[in-house]
Amino acid sequence: MSCNSYRNPELLADMARTVDHISDGRLVLGIGAGWAQRDYDAYGYPFGTAGSRLADLADALPRIRSRWAQLNPAPTREIPVLVGGGGERKTLRYTAEHATIWHGIGTTEVLAHKTKVLDAHCADIGRDPAEIERSAKVEGTPEELGEELCSRPGSRSSPSARRARTTTSGCSRPGSTGATPATRRDARRASGPGVAAVRPACPERWTGRMMPGPAEPRSA
Repeated sequence: MSCNSYRNPELLADMARTVDHISDGRLVLGIGAGWAQRDYDAYGYPFGTAGSRLADLADALPRIRSRWAQLNPAPTREIPVLVGGGGERKTLRYTAEHATIWHGIGTTEVLAHKTKVLDAHCADIGRDPAEIERSAKVEGTPEELGEELCSRPGSRSSPSARRARTTTSGCSRPGSTGATPATRRDARRASGPGVAAVRPACPERWTGRMMPGPAEPRSA
């Protein structure tokens, strides 16, 4: 998961293309508007405002895809773009317009509501909401969350969809350009106890796997 502010969109597209080739077509480019001011301060980047960072994200998303179309060699395939965030008026709108995957964080109630908002944005622009995979980070176990997520309005699931295969969410470390299986393992190790990452095998399925927390620190 990369903060959009950290790199020029065309440079980020080139980097993603390179990692896509190195990983044999396994890259998912995760991107968000940015929020951690301490990182901006450490890197010497202007933090701006939430509005300016969102405007920059809206500008960057089509530029990234445009750059991929110009590259030689081209990416190995159409690189999936994961947009992280839950802002209903802007972030979810940009997700509807540009993303392959949406990643949200919250309770099952919040996720169900955000899903409905994202579906509405898709309807506004004439896009099938089933084209966008839903990825989420919620507290609890997959056994507890799977049934609840599937039963929520907006999940568009069926009893057969609840038997979907289990996958994990992408790496959320600041500055990374996406996630490969190795970085996903790192993300699981870095996650706190009791946190489940829920990533659907297809847009109509919510599935999940427990992410083990780090070992307890030893006392001095």
